[in-house]
Amino acid sequence: MEKRKKSDIVLTGEVISDKAEKTIAVKLDERPTERTDSGTPQGQPEPQMNEKLGLDIQNLTPEIAKQLGYENEQGGVLVANVISGSPAEDARLQRGDLIKEVNRTAFNNVQAFNSEVAKLQSGESAALLVRRGQNNFFVAISIP
Repeated sequence: MEKRKKSDIVLTGEVISDKAEKTIAVKLDERPTERTDSGTPQGQPEPQMNEKLGLDIQNLTPEIAKQLGYENEQGGVLVANVISGSPAEDARLQRGDLIKEVNRTAFNNVQAFNSEVAKLQSGESAALLVRRGQNNFFVAISIP
């Protein structure tokens, strides 16, 4: 039995319209993978873990901002994942939330966010300004 690659398969069919009848051929091929090993689309930043809060965050890129309707936002970090049992889960943060401020201090990237969070001491609470969809609200999060 001869083995064939998917790219060797050609399907033919007829297309009929008001004006003409045509036979077309379509060659099947594998869809190229466009993801990195972590599941992040190529060209997108890898999420970074903030262990103190228990969440994965990433910079808000223009592409992601457009997908989520955050085109007018100038900064903040995007929640990529919330760890079960973490302070972030207790604060009810969700994947897709945009964290814009920590204790009234705005930031533009993951590094600046992590710097603000690093200032927080165990036992303290912090106020996060969060955007979810079209709503902005504050969330109190406790640092263990």
